[in-house]
Amino acid sequence: MFLHICGHNEVQRDVGLRFGRNQEMIHRKFMEVRTVTKLLACDYIRTATRQELMRVLERLHSDRRYYTFPVDSWEQWMRLLYA
Repeated sequence: MFLHICGHNEVQRDVGLRFGRNQEMIHRKFMEVRTVTKLLACDYIRTATRQELMRVLERLHSDRRYYTFPVDSWEQWMRLLYA
């Protein structure tokens, strides 16, 4: 039910009707799964380091399909963004 709400952008009332459950139970279980997902996110989602972001920037920098900005303005923008 959680994946149905998130994946199909459905409201809890419609999911309750589809699965034959009342809205209070759908809300309670949705909140339980959301809480556990937030707790597990720390273990499974890792933020990129500055070096990894710079590697991606260098790859994009060398590809003419993506890199269309002048070098000075792009580097200045990256310094402001990741300073």
